[in-house]
Amino acid sequence: MRIAASAPREQFWAFFSRPSIVQALGELVRDSLIQVAYELCDNAFLHGKAKQVRLEFDGANLSIVDDGVAFDPTSTLDAGKA
Repeated sequence: MRIAASAPREQFWAFFSRPSIVQALGELVRDSLIQVAYELCDNAFLHGKAKQVRLEFDGANLSIVDDGVAFDPTSTLDAGKA
């Protein structure tokens, strides 16, 4: 499933509501995975300037691929605050 940066949030949630995903993962794992996947996609849009992400689930593996640029979120951290 391709999700554009301008797509409504519901499109993201619809992907994880597919019966095949719920059946393969169970609700607890799926709910945890949603949080991680959403953060990864959000970062791709915000920091990598992606225009879209592609989500795929083959029954065992979740793949998230974006068309943005690579970025290092740690490069903007203040080492003095660590």
